[in-house]
Amino acid sequence: MIAAVAVLTLAVLGGTVATYWYDPDAPAASRPFTGAATGLVALAGIGLVVGLALGPNLATVLLATAIVASPVALLVRPGFLALVGHDLADLRAMAQRGFASRPAAVLVLAVVGAIAALAWLAVDRVMLEGPNGIGTGYVNNLGDLPFHLQAVASFGWAGNLPPEDPTYAGAAFTYTFLADYLSGMLVLVGASLREALMLPTLVLGAALVGVLWRFALTLTRDRIAAGLTPFLVTLGGGLGWVMLWEDARTGSGGLVGTLLAPPHDYTILGDAVWRWGNAITTLLVPQRSLLLALPLTVVGFTLFWLILAPATTPEARRLRTAQLAVAGLTTGALVLAHTHSFAVLLGTAFLLGLLFAEWRDGRWRGWLVYLAAAGLVAVPSAFLLFSGSSASAGTLFGIAIGWDRGEIDPVTFWLLNTGLFIPLLVVALLAGRVPWGAGPPLVDGRLLRFWLPFVAWFLIPNIVKLAPWTWDNIKVLFYWWVGSAPLVALTIASLWRGRWRGFPGAAGRAVGRAAAAGALVALLLAGSLDVGRVVSGQTFFGQFDADGVAFAGRIRETVPGRAVVLHAATWNPPVYLTGRRSLLGYPGWMWSRGLSYADRERDIALMYAGGPDALRLMRARGVEYVEVTPIERGMLEVNDPFFSGFPLVAEVGDYRLFAVPR
Repeated sequence: MIAAVAVLTLAVLGGTVATYWYDPDAPAASRPFTGAATGLVALAGIGLVVGLALGPNLATVLLATAIVASPVALLVRPGFLALVGHDLADLRAMAQRGFASRPAAVLVLAVVGAIAALAWLAVDRVMLEGPNGIGTGYVNNLGDLPFHLQAVASFGWAGNLPPEDPTYAGAAFTYTFLADYLSGMLVLVGASLREALMLPTLVLGAALVGVLWRFALTLTRDRIAAGLTPFLVTLGGGLGWVMLWEDARTGSGGLVGTLLAPPHDYTILGDAVWRWGNAITTLLVPQRSLLLALPLTVVGFTLFWLILAPATTPEARRLRTAQLAVAGLTTGALVLAHTHSFAVLLGTAFLLGLLFAEWRDGRWRGWLVYLAAAGLVAVPSAFLLFSGSSASAGTLFGIAIGWDRGEIDPVTFWLLNTGLFIPLLVVALLAGRVPWGAGPPLVDGRLLRFWLPFVAWFLIPNIVKLAPWTWDNIKVLFYWWVGSAPLVALTIASLWRGRWRGFPGAAGRAVGRAAAAGALVALLLAGSLDVGRVVSGQTFFGQFDADGVAFAGRIRETVPGRAVVLHAATWNPPVYLTGRRSLLGYPGWMWSRGLSYADRERDIALMYAGGPDALRLMRARGVEYVEVTPIERGMLEVNDPFFSGFPLVAEVGDYRLFAVPR
């Protein structure tokens, strides 16, 4: 674990120092977060390039780490030292101001400490190990965790380069695997699977909070709005908390007992109307690719805002060119990190170019730098990702009016699922432009133009299906939420300050503050309940029992890394803990990626039945080993006399592994 922490720390340091080149005026407190977002993606991307050339091994990780950390050498230059010294002085002054008032300092430290503790508890329950086996505290991670474990193990223990789909042997890995490759690099330096998942999750989670704060502060220039934005993004939810009253009425603990031990989730619930899941429990933890991509995409949004400012001096124009290059590299890196994020960031750049008339006065020439830098990374990444793909493109698109609303009308659906978010967003857009808003517009013309592209990330997923599973449109919809959160936070901050004509005087300010606090509670309660269920340890979902974990260890000891292992097509065979290739993993994974699986699923049943063609099918499919465990016995007809003639390779309890005779 120490080596893995060192690798990540060096990547963050390299990314942080690099920010002085393209973002010299960034707030000192934001640099480490931007450095974490960019440094970890750079570590994974450079590590992949080096791994493809030299193979996945310890030397590959060390070389990639050295390259990513190399900007630290710039600190010996006087100019960089002066910038760092200035930032350190700012941080020291900030700390002194914060501790000038002891009660305020204690409150700040208490809040920061509570957030850090909650973050650790949230990450700690991603993968749970104990004497009874392996599980997770997140119900939405039940199917995703085994998939990511197999992918991480395939990179860390099975030499899976060039990348082949470990869940669909013989096919290219048409999945944005960069987050899992990063964790695989940590496995190569000695981290366990759990550590390889937890450490990047913790760093990227912190990075997301920091870059969201910087993004909102840059756009709104309002510290309250900037402080609220990360909470709105990570804990935001809809009106699902209204179910509390019925739960309290029918439960034994009343309202307090229900709040302390919620019986179910409140942002997403089965086939009910509630579909906008909390970001932490349904997106960032299960979808590791989005967790890697989201902070980087927010960095890209922030760079766009800086790039669109007038550049009137030669130094400003040089800085703009550097920012365009970094924004382009950021965009290109998203192809392997998270394809939906790549489309959003590239599309946002295009729409902003139109809205800000970037074709005038020769400004379009700078955007050629952006496109060249993006293409430099995106083109080879797309080739690696889609070359030899077995996915059917026809399953990825379609019409889906109103997203995942079922039979309910779209307006009601969205108001229920987002609560006060949309009404407060409308208030932000209208404040100062209608009689009941005092003073100048809350959202000025430049900010309004910058926000408009995010409307596309709401409208398009409400019309077009962007994945076989319609709910997956949230991977794009969520960027509308991210781009709009600073405006909603600005409305709440304005209410808190008593900006509105309807709240004059001290009593009016009190009403305004009560309204702001009430709005914040309404926005965060449902998501907080969902996260609270997890971090309090109330939820546990077992995945691999103790014998299965021990059996996986025996497979790693006895089976070559690139071997194909036959098992039941489900979500928790022990082979997933080894990185060895599966003939067919969980069919839900195949369907969500447009892969055809019916033929393989049929052949698996025939192989386990042990008919006259079973052995021929195994050899034709390239199967080298066969699991016969309680999982297969519970799902398939297993012909034990047939397998008794196979060499027994490993055995733990009722778990057995046989070699296919040649």
